[in-house]
Amino acid sequence: MSEVFIMGNAANDFGVTELAIKASIASEFETDEINDFQVLAAYSNYNDGGYEHDCWFLLKKEGFLYVASGSHCSCHGYEDQFSPQIVNVGYLATMYSGSPTQEREWQALLSSLS
Repeated sequence: MSEVFIMGNAANDFGVTELAIKASIASEFETDEINDFQVLAAYSNYNDGGYEHDCWFLLKKEGFLYVASGSHCSCHGYEDQFSPQIVNVGYLATMYSGSPTQEREWQALLSSLS
């Protein structure tokens, strides 16, 4: 297991270790497919008074990078939203959602992937 880059509220919502994040994704998204991936980064955010939530995960499988994302309101969850999409490092550069102090770490992660 490797270190996961955490942004937003992901530590509180999904955990800080890859194992904890995978368990949360499996439960929240109701999928075991996450076990086929390595989790590289996790982001989550609450908005609209805490009633709406969105998240995304940077994943790796067989040398390819993927992003899986989801959102929900207070009355529904992430069910049936796990649908990883292949992405490239250029696309990931546009997705940064962390604090300004983490931006250097995000850029280092992207450099290590290219």
